[in-house]
Amino acid sequence: MTLQVPSTSRHSFRFGLPPSLGNETARERADRLAAFLQRALGKLVEVSVASSYETLAKDLLSGRADAAWAPPFVCARMEAMGVRVVVRGVRRGMSSYLSL
Repeated sequence: MTLQVPSTSRHSFRFGLPPSLGNETARERADRLAAFLQRALGKLVEVSVASSYETLAKDLLSGRADAAWAPPFVCARMEAMGVRVVVRGVRRGMSSYLSL
């Protein structure tokens, strides 16, 4: 899921990734994502890998990140705090699930 907070006027776009992939894999993907977003947006893009889910949430809330890719539990917590979810995972036509 992707979260987005209102951006202040800056020359760069800052995107956060969760720590779940491991540092090396996440860093490689961050570099590829930054290159893609820079081409798409036509501006400098900084992609960072958060050290924890809590750090990712704090970066969004504080404005240190303009948007982030986050797991559902982080998105739900951020959405409850007023951060807008712009992309939501859907499985079998539903954006929620129940585990028994």
